[in-house]
Amino acid sequence: MIVCRTVTLYNPSESIIEFHPNYVQFLSKDVMDPIKLPLVCPPLPWQKETQVGGYLTPALREFNNKYLGIVHQNIFNLYHSEPNQIQYDAVNYLNKQAFVINKDILNFILLEWNKEDGIFGKYNKEHHLTSSKILPYSLEYKEMQKHNNLYWIYRNIINLAIMYKDIKFYLPTFMDFRGRIYPYVSYLSYQGNDLARALLNFADNETISEKGLEYLQLYMAGTYGNSSDTFEKRLEWFNEN
Repeated sequence: MIVCRTVTLYNPSESIIEFHPNYVQFLSKDVMDPIKLPLVCPPLPWQKETQVGGYLTPALREFNNKYLGIVHQNIFNLYHSEPNQIQYDAVNYLNKQAFVINKDILNFILLEWNKEDGIFGKYNKEHHLTSSKILPYSLEYKEMQKHNNLYWIYRNIINLAIMYKDIKFYLPTFMDFRGRIYPYVSYLSYQGNDLARALLNFADNETISEKGLEYLQLYMAGTYGNSSDTFEKRLEWFNEN
């Protein structure tokens, strides 16, 4: 499971202890973390006074964050981050948003996944050298690992979508020491890749506000290559196109 290899970059050589590549591959393709799945009920609202929120049971909260608070602290920082009430409200607002799987997209994805020449190209199956005995850290091995990593990301996203396709679910979030907010859930989240985002719909319809429409226009302009422009230029581009 653990191997030691010698690397000579400068003099003297250095020994590196790491997991064996085959074990890493096993973990990446055969193990889906049951702790970081979407919730089928709203997460607990975070309370600043008690530092309790998110997943429902203490065991899950401790497993996901040993600091037990809303923030994943950086052990190398001299001081711990202390979020204010506005940040708590932001996390709680995101946590209470319910999602459903877009079944039209899921059905299309499943059809494409089973095609030889579909949108997934060669990444709808494992690399052809997966069962071969090739040297770890060789170019062939790196190519195989890169291929299989993408294959299992796609497959895990699709499997989660199938699992949750008939129910409403929630994506609990946390805050890092800088104040950035991320979902706990692996693979299927609104911060995931294009496939993951395409499969998500809001469960509850809501009329978009004027400000919300403006941000949607900014986002659409950014996806067409204008992300480095100012807000004004992006809105101008959107109105012209």
